[in-house]
Amino acid sequence: MEEVPLDDRLAARLRGRIIIYGQQIKQKSSIQKVAVLYQNDDYGKDYLYGLVTGAGSAKSKIVAKESYEVTASDVGSQVLKLKASGADTFVIFGTPKFTIGALVVAKLRGWNPSTIYVNSVSGTNAFMIAAQKGGAGSLVNNVITVQYAKDPASPDWTNDAGMKLYKSVMAKYDPSATVTDGLNLYGVAVAHAFVQLLQKAGPNPTRDGIMKAFRHWNQANPFLLPGNLQQTGPKNQYPVRGDRLVQFQDGQFKAVTGLLYPRGKGL
Repeated sequence: MEEVPLDDRLAARLRGRIIIYGQQIKQKSSIQKVAVLYQNDDYGKDYLYGLVTGAGSAKSKIVAKESYEVTASDVGSQVLKLKASGADTFVIFGTPKFTIGALVVAKLRGWNPSTIYVNSVSGTNAFMIAAQKGGAGSLVNNVITVQYAKDPASPDWTNDAGMKLYKSVMAKYDPSATVTDGLNLYGVAVAHAFVQLLQKAGPNPTRDGIMKAFRHWNQANPFLLPGNLQQTGPKNQYPVRGDRLVQFQDGQFKAVTGLLYPRGKGL
């Protein structure tokens, strides 16, 4: 398969969490043929490149790939082409609208890939339920994605201190929002992290001070999965190390692995 050009700004992400999808393709003997739908911009190409790199010697399993433009109305034609490849595994690297659309079209056109990998932006409880209700039906139960933060839609965190803090913040500042939406928790987690960095930078924070704090960071975030520290060093400035694989089943995502470190734990 041809490689997709990637500029230097994206190289760190290539070596990061994205390769986890390719590693799964390489490791699982049940995966024989892979079809990929990706967004035709740096975002989508970054994911595609990481997939190919993670697959390594097994990249020949990737038998079809189709891109779509962000201005497109739908991805129906691309999904039909991917279906024709006979792939047993469908990888969707897109934003929620197109991910939902791809799942619905696949189901309605009789394509039922046994494994579907979805990037974390689209892999939330809210979007899977939307796809299910929109026509994807039981196909959403084949969806696997990654999580690095706690899932507010999962009952596993009901009594967790971090989840209670998140829900109290939402109740105070945005009570009309859907508290089980993982994107809302993501926003709170990022805000919390920024406050941590401001405090670490001292009483009179400057841009240089904040950058220095960020580049030498080793701190827990109450909204990340247990043990998943925000940790950076001079040579590795991507702050979140671990991801776990989760699968959508019975209306919620359930863990299928513990924390994985596709780029290693070291700095």
